Amino acid sequence: MIFDPAKFGLLSHYPPDAQQRIRRLMLEDWKAAGVKLPTYMKLVARFIASTGVSEGWLAKLSHQTMDKMLKLASTPRYEFWACLHLYLIRKYGPLDISPELTDPEILGQAVCRFGSITDAPDPGEYEFDGRSIVIETEEGRPYGLAECVETQTGPDPFGVKIERKHQGIAVAQGNRMVAVLRDAVSLQITTIALKADS
Repeated sequence: MIFDPAKFGLLSHYPPDAQQRIRRLMLEDWKAAGVKLPTYMKLVARFIASTGVSEGWLAKLSHQTMDKMLKLASTPRYEFWACLHLYLIRKYGPLDISPELTDPEILGQAVCRFGSITDAPDPGEYEFDGRSIVIETEEGRPYGLAECVETQTGPDPFGVKIERKHQGIAVAQGNRMVAVLRDAVSLQITTIALKADS
C-alpha cells in the first residue's frame, strides 16, 4: 500500500507557524499522557503505523528529535512534521494547523487556480496614473502581493495630508500583468493593467 499524505489531510509542507501549532499540541498531548518522552514517541509511532506510513517515516519519530524540536534546538524534516500531524488528526480529528491566509493571499490563490496561472509577475515598482504600485513576489507563489499608497491633501484651512492604502495582488499571463487592488477604507476594488500585450 502506497502512503498518500494528501489523503490523510497532511500539508505539502510545514511552514513555521504550522510547526508552532503542532509543537504546542504535541507538548500538551505528551503532558496529558504522563509518560517519559521515549515511551511517548513509541506510542505515537504505534498509533499511526496502521495508516500505511512507511517504516522510514516512522524511524524519524525518535525521542531525541522530539526533544530538540520542543526545545527549538533544531527543525526536523518534513516526514517528522507529517507524522506528528497525522497522529494529531487520527487522535483528535481534522485540525486547522495551516497558516492563516490574508485576504490578498486567498484572492491570489483563487485567481491563479481560476486562470491556470503558474508564473509569478516581475517584482518591482510600477507607475500607473501618477501612482506607484509596489509588487512583491515570493518563491513558489504564482502571484505577487501589490500595494499602493495614495497621498491626498485635505481641504483648507488645514490642508492635512491623508494616506489611503490599496492592497491586493498582481498576476501575469504572457506579456500582460494585471493588479487587483482594494481600497482599505471604502473596500472599492480597482483592476489595473500594468503591462499591455505587445
